[in-house]
Amino acid sequence: MWAWVDRLSGVMADAGVAATLLVALVALVMIGTRQPARRVRLARATMVGLIALGPLVGLGLVPRLDLIAQARQFGGFTLASLSRTPRPEPVLGITAPDAPAAATRSVARPLGPWFARALTLTYLGGVGCGIAWLLLGHVGLVLLARRSHEPSRAALAAHQALAIVPGSRRPRLRVAARVRRPVLLGFPWWLILIPPELDPAGSGSEGSEPAADSGSLLHLGLLHELAHAEAGDAWFALPTRLAQALWFALPPLWWISAQMRLDQEFLADRRAALRFGLLAEYAAALLEFASTRTSAPHLPARPLSRPLHDDSLAEHSALFQRILMLLRCPFPVEAAPPAWWARGLSCLAVLVTLGISCLSLRSTPGAAPPPAGVAPRAFRMSRLEVPARPPVRQGRAPLFGLPIRMPGQFDLTVEVWADPPALSQTRVVGLRLGPEHEAASEPSRVLPPESWHVVHVRRDRGGITLRVDEQPVPLNSEPLGLTTWLSVEPAANRDGRYRSLQLLW
Repeated sequence: MWAWVDRLSGVMADAGVAATLLVALVALVMIGTRQPARRVRLARATMVGLIALGPLVGLGLVPRLDLIAQARQFGGFTLASLSRTPRPEPVLGITAPDAPAAATRSVARPLGPWFARALTLTYLGGVGCGIAWLLLGHVGLVLLARRSHEPSRAALAAHQALAIVPGSRRPRLRVAARVRRPVLLGFPWWLILIPPELDPAGSGSEGSEPAADSGSLLHLGLLHELAHAEAGDAWFALPTRLAQALWFALPPLWWISAQMRLDQEFLADRRAALRFGLLAEYAAALLEFASTRTSAPHLPARPLSRPLHDDSLAEHSALFQRILMLLRCPFPVEAAPPAWWARGLSCLAVLVTLGISCLSLRSTPGAAPPPAGVAPRAFRMSRLEVPARPPVRQGRAPLFGLPIRMPGQFDLTVEVWADPPALSQTRVVGLRLGPEHEAASEPSRVLPPESWHVVHVRRDRGGITLRVDEQPVPLNSEPLGLTTWLSVEPAANRDGRYRSLQLLW
């Protein structure tokens, strides 16, 4: 179980770094973007990209760029530089730490993995709560849609009389007693739910009567919700909530989603106001509608004659910002972003998401420097020669093992003398050093001569990595089977020559 948790910790660390960079970059771009329609497109692309980061990183669909290895190379802390340091190396020797250092390592080693495991499990608990809350809200919407009923003929006629953009889907109209204002339900319902008070000829809800001016308020609400439907806002409600559940720990994401909702409401207000009449009339009607929806039953509704800069509205609420943008917007507002901008954003979003998902904190090349005061265990061998032997099974030569048990986490480097066909058949601790199709070569093909090849095998909490001459070798071509003991396996009928073998753990 803990092995899976450790792997998931590495995946979540990589995905978290990518998600943090993505939302921070988008937040900065949205702050510098003036047009609400463009900010909405940016936010929608961000939500889709955040959902895609999990599969991209977890399934290994993109190559990884090891940030830790790059930092080490920049600072000069590479395994190659350590191995080239002049030091006396015995032909066969094991270096062990002294007793105090071993005691220190036995106490300090479990702290890192268990802290990462606890953090991973805590984060998974938060994600589970967010998804459970999302499912609970979906169940509530299902019950709300099923308990709704058909509106009156007058409400249906008013709904059908409103024009809609060609190619857009007109939602059905229903009446629900549990809603206080018109609400648009997207996929798979495509409904506009209105409260019984807005149905001009409806019977009203229990204990309430239809509003005296329900016809104009219904007209206002339907225009606003149809504007949302034409803009496709309902399609991105579920991806937004899912992204928030997956990445709830990123504060910029909550600001992006809040700004997207505000911009969507303002754009819907503007589309509805152009059909309703003058902007000032729509703003006044919107204020009256909000007042009647939020006033207590025993208090009168807020009169329309009160100025828009009243102290009750000067709380920087969403309604105040929407009305202020409608009446005093200092720049022309785009109904939709230009076509070139929308297409360019789609391509750029794909490239940025793929590029950010390549970043990784799981170190693959190079050995991590040991903690302060702790001496690493090391096994070194300056030279090893294995005589040629005929194949014994599946065309493979017998295994040559050394009396060193492979630890759970290690860093192994060795230089192998071979040409490309022999190198692809050679194995170190059970790992093939090249793809199988490279083992056979055409007779007419001129192959490179034999030379020394640097092999680097690393095993840590993030998994196993293999590099030959600083180039990664894929390990998904066959099942991974590390040998229990330190071993080498030369090509069949070929001498095996090895030097500068070093095992750190």
